[in-house]
Parts: sequence; structure tokens; C-alpha cells
Amino acid sequence: MDRRPRRPRAPPRRAILRAWRMIFRKSCRRHRLGVQVHLRSLRSHGARAARREAPAHSKQHRTRGNRGVFVVHARWMVFVFCACLPAGNGIAREPLWQQTYPFAPSTSFVSGAAFAGSGEIVLGGDGGLVGVAVRSGVTAWTRPGANPRIAVGPDGTVFTAEIRDGAVSVARLAAGGKTAWEVIIRDTGLPADSTVDSIGGAAADGRSVFVLVNIAVDARDGGTTPALACLAFAADTGRPRWTIPLLIPGASSHAGTSVIAPGDGRVFAAGRAYVFGQSFDTTVFCIAGDDGTVLWHDSLNGFDGADEIVPGGLASAPDGGLYALAASTGIDGSVETLIERLGSGGARLWTTRFRSPDGPTVPAAIGRAENGRVYVAGTSGVASSDKRLFAIACDGGNGRIAWSSAWRPGGGSSGASALAIGPHSLFVAGWAGSCGFLTCMAPAVLSFDLATGALRESYVGESPPAGGRFSAAAFHRDGLLAAAGVRYGTDVFTGSIEAMLFADLDQECFIRSDANSDGRVSLADAVAVLAYLFGGKELACLDAADINDDGRVNLSDPIRLLLYLFATGSQPPPPFPSCGPDGRHDLLPCAAAPACTSAGCP
Repeated sequence: MDRRPRRPRAPPRRAILRAWRMIFRKSCRRHRLGVQVHLRSLRSHGARAARREAPAHSKQHRTRGNRGVFVVHARWMVFVFCACLPAGNGIAREPLWQQTYPFAPSTSFVSGAAFAGSGEIVLGGDGGLVGVAVRSGVTAWTRPGANPRIAVGPDGTVFTAEIRDGAVSVARLAAGGKTAWEVIIRDTGLPADSTVDSIGGAAADGRSVFVLVNIAVDARDGGTTPALACLAFAADTGRPRWTIPLLIPGASSHAGTSVIAPGDGRVFAAGRAYVFGQSFDTTVFCIAGDDGTVLWHDSLNGFDGADEIVPGGLASAPDGGLYALAASTGIDGSVETLIERLGSGGARLWTTRFRSPDGPTVPAAIGRAENGRVYVAGTSGVASSDKRLFAIACDGGNGRIAWSSAWRPGGGSSGASALAIGPHSLFVAGWAGSCGFLTCMAPAVLSFDLATGALRESYVGESPPAGGRFSAAAFHRDGLLAAAGVRYGTDVFTGSIEAMLFADLDQECFIRSDANSDGRVSLADAVAVLAYLFGGKELACLDAADINDDGRVNLSDPIRLLLYLFATGSQPPPPFPSCGPDGRHDLLPCAAAPACTSAGCP
């Protein structure tokens, strides 16, 4: 006779719990999902307290995919469990910092993000500008404005352009967001009774700042006709250099959306022109930077003559030409992504059309990498609940598509608004969510391998109660990605600027104090820093020369090293004495550290 004590029969409630746990665990193992199940027993009419409290869940969902929180109500219990939904092979990514800037509570859109030469990140929205510290994200300064557009020169100088009191205001910013110079101009080269309406874009090269202006010209019938002009200002003084109307013969209206200044003495501007009774055409102008002469212009047409240039949809080509990105009408009437390659003289060298199998394919941003490829990101799909963020790479020489990738969170939609390109990654910023139009979107950032298109990293932020979205991104050569957008308030018409800073997977490894990059820390390194400060010698890794890790290279750095070498000072901050990444990020570049040969730093 078996005398072993029998296990007491579990109450039905606990049996049900065990069954639920078993079902979910088996299901999640089968689908490679991670699961946590928490129980909180509820009793009515003065019953005993719950034995187990469910832990508080973070508002931010940073996983390989999205984290869904499901609640099943019963009369006497509540289940709360979190399932990690996979999104390709991407690694969950944590930001270095996340900040919200409520200085302009009516912000509804962020138009730009840039790393300034003064060591700050500058964010532009329809409520003005905010400068933030790179290491912490705290507000360094604010500058109210009316939807200013940002332009950054080759040396990191920041310029802004906006409409103020019916005139075009262009300014150069100094350290701390102060005004180095500001010019307010009403002359746009169009009739005196015309009215400036909005800024279509701004760009800067080493000599000039170029501003694309949308203008309303009074018509004979009492209405107004949209027109377009480009203005140029001297970068050092703000002196107006030239003003040129950009008009297409026969077109009844014009609208500008993009301008770039590659630095070769020419400026490219793009927009839309409407020929009455015919079509909307995407039009590209090539302008001489010195005197404003229009060298050539071209129009891009879809199958029914309807194309729309993407705001910011221009990228320079290495031969003096450019790539233009437009949302184009396909042969069946649905939207496709159109990439046009124009030579330095305006000749069309190739055209690439891309349509995702998920449906209409609306592009959002374009960029060219040093590997010669052109990258595009956007949103594809028909239903609002089934949209997907897509990214493609095509050969810059012939337009052939090298790879295409698509991503969406489990059970939701996603889309792209901006992109930035690093040494090995394509960063795409946008949104993810499934609650409806705008109100439950969550900001999202993904990175794809430049060579293969494989998803490397993913970040999906907070969505409730009103959500938000990223609409601007910028990459710095120190391995930093800034993504910015709007954190909505009670509705989509009120919000604040939100920004996050991420570290690239492929950061350069170095040894702090190894200023001459020979793999040893010695007196020669102090001499190398002094030669950089007073002799103009170039250093391959300024991060290594920042001995005291204050984000600057100055005389205090070789002094700190000498004190350490002669045993009177403390050792330098990490990474020291072995190779590693910069733990306290700044904008000091590290192009190469030959003593540290590992590719990327964890």
C-alpha cells in the first residue's frame, strides 16, 4: 500500500492559474517569446489582501520588438502579463538620455535637429529653437520663434531662417544661442505687393546661407498666386548677396520644399509647380551660388503627370549632380517611391521606382553614404492599422536596388519620417503604434546594416496617453545619433519637443591619453597634445587627447597627463589603460585609433 502523502488537491482557482501559465509558457517557447505572468488576487467586501503584488511596469517599452500589456478581468482576479514580440533580429536599444522641453507648449512639429560646432544639439520646432547639452540633454538655452528652419555649415555653425512680421529673418547663432548677426529682408525679387508665406528650406556652405521662400503674389482676380524665390546671404556677415525668383514658364503656382548646398559652388532647390489644367510637377533648380544664375531646371513626372517632391528630398551626388526623391503616381494610379539621378548638367542618368508588396509606398527621406549607395526610408501599406516602415538601398551609379527592408511592431503600424547615416548603419526615425491617427503613436528609432539591410537595433518609446513621434534625426561622427520629435499633450495640437540621444553600435575604441595613437601612454603623448594646441598638428583621435574627459582639448589635458606620469596625479578616466568606448559622450571626433583594432565597442 502506497503510504506516501498525496499532494492536496488545488483549489479550482489555482488550477486555472497553473493551466494559464502552462499555456502561455508553452506558446511563448514555441514562438520564442519571453513571458512574465503576475497575479493579483482581488477580494470584495473586506476580504484579505492580495498575496502577490504585480510589479509596476515601465512606461517605456524597449525590447527586441514591442511589449504588449494585456489585462484579463474576472470577478475575483486580474491577470497582467507582458510578452516580448520579436522584430527581426534587432537588438533592444536604450537611449543615453531622454528629455522633454516644454518651453513651447503649442509645439506640434519638429522640423530639424543638428549637432552644433559649439558643442550643443540644436532642435527646431514650430515653437522655436532649443539648445541642449550633449552629455545630459538638459536645456542650455531657448530661442522662441515662428517655425524656424535650421541650416548647418561645414564647421558646425548654425543658421536659422523664419518668417517674422511679414519679412524673412535670417540669423547666425553664436555660443549659448546668442545672435551673431541677424538680417530681416522683405525684397524677394517678386512684385512689391507680394507677401512672404513660409520657409521652404535653408542650407549653408562655407560662404553663404541659402533660404527658399514661399510667397503669395496678388492675382488680378483678387486672390493670390503661390510663387517661389531663393535668397542668399554672406555666412560671415549676413550681407544679402542675391535674390532670384524661381518660376516655371506657364505654371500658375509654385511651392518650395527643399534646398541643399553641397559646397561645390552650386545650390539645388526643389518644389512643385502647377500648370493649370494639366498637372503638378516636381521641379528641380540648379543655381550658381555666387550670383544666383539659374543654370538649369528639370521637371519629374509620374505616369499621369503627378509627382510630389519630398520635403528635404534632395541628396548631392559625387560628380556635382544630385538625387531627387518624390512620391510618384504609378501606372495603376497608386503611390510609388521615385528616385531620379540627375547629372551635373541636368541630364537624367537613371530613374528607379520602388513599390512595397504591402501597398502604396510613400517616401519620407533620402541620403547618400560614403559607400556610394543611396538610402531611402518611408511608409508603405493601405490600411492605417497595417502600415510598415520601409528602407531601401540602391546603387548610386546605376540605381539598382541592393536591398529593401520593412518593419512594424507586432499587431500595430509603423512609419518613417527622417533618416541619418553612420559609418555602418542606416538610422530611421519615425513612429509605431496602433491606437489610431496620431494620438497613440509612439516614437521609434531603428538601425539597419548599410551593407545588408539587416535590422540591427530598435527602440520604441512610450505611447499613452497621447503619444508622440520622431520627425528629425542627426548623426555625429563621434558615434552619436540624436532623434527628436513631439510629445503630444492632451491632443495632437499641443505638445512639447522631445529628444533622445543614442550611441552607435560601431563606436571607435581608443585609450584615453594615447594622443599619438601608438598604443602606449608616455611623455610623447603630452608632447603630441601640445603640438596640436600650439603647432597645428593633426590628431587622429581627439577623444584620446581629452585627458581629463571634460569634452574639450586644451592646456589642462597635457598638464593632467604629466601629473599622472610623474606620480603626482590620479590616472585618467576610462577608457584607460585599455581600449574601450567613450563612456561620457561629447562631440570630439575619433576618426582612428590604430592601437585599438576591434570593430565597434559594446
